[in-house]
Amino acid sequence: MTAAEATFSELLGRADDLAQDADHEGALEVLAELAARPGVLANPRYVFLLSRVLRATSRYDAADDVLALLHKDDFLVSRAETERAQIAWIRHRYERGVEHATHAVRANPGNAAAHAVLRRVRAPITPAPETAPTGGVAHAAFYVSDGGNFGDLALPLAVRAAFVEAAGPVDWLPVHVHQVFDEERLELTNAQRALVVGGGGLFLPDTSPNGSSGWQWNVPRAMLERLDVPFAAYAVGLNLFAGQRFHGDLFRSSLEAFTERAQFLGLRNHGSVDRVREMLPSHLQDKVRFVPCPTTVLQRIRPGLPPVEVGTGRVLVNAAYDRSSRRFGGGYETFLAQMESFIGQVSASGAEVRFASHLPGDERFVRDLAAQHGRELPVDRLNLMSPEQGFAHYRRASLVVGMRGHASMIPFGLGTPILSIVSHPKMRYFLEDVGRPEWAFDVDRADLGMALAGRAQDVLAHEQRYRADVAQLQSALLEPIEKAAADLLANASVREDRRLVS
Repeated sequence: MTAAEATFSELLGRADDLAQDADHEGALEVLAELAARPGVLANPRYVFLLSRVLRATSRYDAADDVLALLHKDDFLVSRAETERAQIAWIRHRYERGVEHATHAVRANPGNAAAHAVLRRVRAPITPAPETAPTGGVAHAAFYVSDGGNFGDLALPLAVRAAFVEAAGPVDWLPVHVHQVFDEERLELTNAQRALVVGGGGLFLPDTSPNGSSGWQWNVPRAMLERLDVPFAAYAVGLNLFAGQRFHGDLFRSSLEAFTERAQFLGLRNHGSVDRVREMLPSHLQDKVRFVPCPTTVLQRIRPGLPPVEVGTGRVLVNAAYDRSSRRFGGGYETFLAQMESFIGQVSASGAEVRFASHLPGDERFVRDLAAQHGRELPVDRLNLMSPEQGFAHYRRASLVVGMRGHASMIPFGLGTPILSIVSHPKMRYFLEDVGRPEWAFDVDRADLGMALAGRAQDVLAHEQRYRADVAQLQSALLEPIEKAAADLLANASVREDRRLVS
């Protein structure tokens, strides 16, 4: 490798690192330094990274044009056309999305992502104007595709159940937060009684980044200012990992503009409440309120749940691998060894230990455990289940030990005892909010296996007591969940009455 090639590779690596850290403008500056190099636009790594950064800053036309440069190798064409289809989906250009996704499938029939995006562009989330409801409630949320994260599948259902519990039946207009909130979405939303944004960890810079807001709702400022219905963030979380931050001023300015016009900013844990208030001017801080995630009270707001099965002795374990370097640092091998110790101890005491995956990537835990420690665990793929099937699975467990936020909140909301492996601050925030910090176990804890096993064995020995405790803790969460829903719809009714009078 020549010095020039080494420098090119180093700069490309630097741009990639910046993009991974959600500093997309910084990454674009580095990529601009390389733009004049001969042949750079024939380098697939450069092209895909440039397109990703352009898309993350809402330069969609440029991102699409760059991907069109890859037109020779079928494998690269399939990948590029898949990303072009995704860009078309973000912009509601469904016919174009079908063309790109179909091209991607033809170029590489084995491209699973191409098939997934083809299904997505063929089935828009928001109905067409002629079939959309009026006088209902618009719900801007992350609507997961088939086979996606089970927590994200359950969350919009729980939000809606909370509103129905608080105020009765509602006609819903779904709006996907990752798509541009454009003129058509604005018009459809303004024809409703109110707009709910959330829940979930929407305040995050590196999941579906955009240059409109700096957080997951892809809403341009001009569209936000033209909203003519009461709206609020509902059970949203500030989902930053330890050491992670928002770069630049876009998120802070967008947050301030949103809060200025919103009825309230409902955040799902007090950790998020405190940190978001620090970002806002004093006159807006009182608009921030505690609205727990409605998944934490599922058995109180969702009728017809499968029955609870007590005393099964089944322990479900969950692990997460997105942003692994932030979750584990350099201690992954130690974590895996500690979890092997935990599983061995609870299995020896008679428990049935199984793995519950919310995403296919979660299953790395099972593969690594088998490869490095010879431990085989049966896998239950909740991401391939319906919500009712997944809820039934959690209600059959005696204990759930989860690393994902919703691998704790959902079983808790279904009445099942939980313990949490903390690789993200939100896990501890939740358990502090319910007054049970002793159920939290840091991922890098030196005696993780022994500590988890000791507490798990106590839960299994006194399952009914823990279940009663969970049920009592839910009571304190239900009131702010329902009150926030009722308050938003009450404001919507006042607005409608004034409109009719005028």
